[in-house]
Amino acid sequence: MTAAIRRYLTPVTVVLGVFIVVMVLGQTQLITKNARAAETSTPSQVASAASQPAAAAKEDRAQQPTLWQVLKTGGVVMLILFIFSIITIALIVYYSLALTSANLMPEGFINRIEDILGKHRFDEASMFCRQNQNPLARIIETGIGAVPRGHEVIQESVNGEGARQASSLWQKISYLNDIAIIAPMLGLLGTVIGMLDSFLAITYRGGTTVGSVNPAALASGVATALITTVAGLIVGIIATIAYSYFRGVVQRIVITMEARSAQFADVIEQGARKQS
Repeated sequence: MTAAIRRYLTPVTVVLGVFIVVMVLGQTQLITKNARAAETSTPSQVASAASQPAAAAKEDRAQQPTLWQVLKTGGVVMLILFIFSIITIALIVYYSLALTSANLMPEGFINRIEDILGKHRFDEASMFCRQNQNPLARIIETGIGAVPRGHEVIQESVNGEGARQASSLWQKISYLNDIAIIAPMLGLLGTVIGMLDSFLAITYRGGTTVGSVNPAALASGVATALITTVAGLIVGIIATIAYSYFRGVVQRIVITMEARSAQFADVIEQGARKQS
């Protein structure tokens, strides 16, 4: 079941990313269009726009904003969130390919190292581990390196290297957790910036009476606030879901790796006792 989920995770993530972009474009279409129209309209033109025929309104709605227009409306914060979304998808693809038992604990390597250690050929086993740079190989190589110091040090060395390799795996997926935390905060920052821009526009450019408030001044700030909020939440949710999934993957790999390490530590320790 896990292999099937991992196989379909990448295409599902890509489709979800496309859906996010389409949804953001759809949600911001009306806001960006009103903002552009209000920038070049007088108050009388804005009032008369409400009485335009339905055909003209339909034609206006057919003009979809481009991705660059959405990013431009959201400002620098939106651009950062867009980069975060690309990084999130790239990390998901990378982890789907890299965080597998076939890469971290290859069966071919395990069978070969078992045969070599069973014959107590530690030099050959150490060289074979250096030729196969995976976490399990590093753990076994550390255990073999502790043989001259006595068989009682082997288990301690294996446990220490196993903890370091497990910590390295946890560190890899922590980037998704960082994005899951930072992205909503960036969205909130964009919200505050947009609302602040709207209030400043009213204070310094919109006048003091209700009729003199410039709609473009309000729409621009509100658009920034809404776009960045939605984008920050979407990126954060995707990163959180991906982190939760890969956290379970890493946990299963670490448990299996600990069991394998303990098994090989016993084999190395038995070989060391026979040689001493």
